[in-house]
Amino acid sequence: MKSSRLRWLGLSMLSVGACITQGPPPYPLYPNAGQPRPDDQVGVLSGPFAVIDGQEVANKGQVFALLPGCHTLRLVQTTGEVNPGGAYVTRLPQQTLSFQVEAGHRYFFETTMYGSSGGPVTTGTMAIFDHHPDGSATAALGCGASSTPVPPPAPGP
Repeated sequence: MKSSRLRWLGLSMLSVGACITQGPPPYPLYPNAGQPRPDDQVGVLSGPFAVIDGQEVANKGQVFALLPGCHTLRLVQTTGEVNPGGAYVTRLPQQTLSFQVEAGHRYFFETTMYGSSGGPVTTGTMAIFDHHPDGSATAALGCGASSTPVPPPAPGP
């Protein structure tokens, strides 16, 4: 009896671990959202977005499923993090961005921060990266085939 309880507990813990690493399912931003579409029919966008295609999404999480095509977005005004090493708050640009989504691709809003020589102000770059199904990653393409800015490599030591 004890052995079967331990096996059940072990399987339960594995299931919980799998759910934690999977993250939340993408919030669907397409018609007939009640019928989820498979990954090979949508692009998945992750980041701190306030508006996507004119729809307020700040309270819908940070992961969204979009149909292929051109999409517009605006970032939230500020983002931040608190951790044992400190805390930060970042003001994000508020212009409307547009980019091309392809089915089966994952898109991430990424930042690269550069340390300062003392003081609370740091500089950095921001871009949306397209993670292709083959594992490669490039800057996301803007609508009309123009590329979004790619962060430069971090300065050397």
